[in-house]
Amino acid sequence: MLDTLLNRRLSDAECTAFHAAYEKFIDLLHGLTAQSCKSPLDLLHELARLQSRLMRLQARIV
Repeated sequence: MLDTLLNRRLSDAECTAFHAAYEKFIDLLHGLTAQSCKSPLDLLHELARLQSRLMRLQARIV
């Protein structure tokens, strides 16, 4: 499970949405590592996009 650094507790709906989005992020990350046939530059680009997605997820929670 992922812990959040918030000054308040998440509501049940927020917690459900957060965990669903985080699971989707993890699935995307696993999918990326399974695509080892891509070039290192392509993998780096995909990682940058995943990092951007995670940052947007964190911004929605705070």
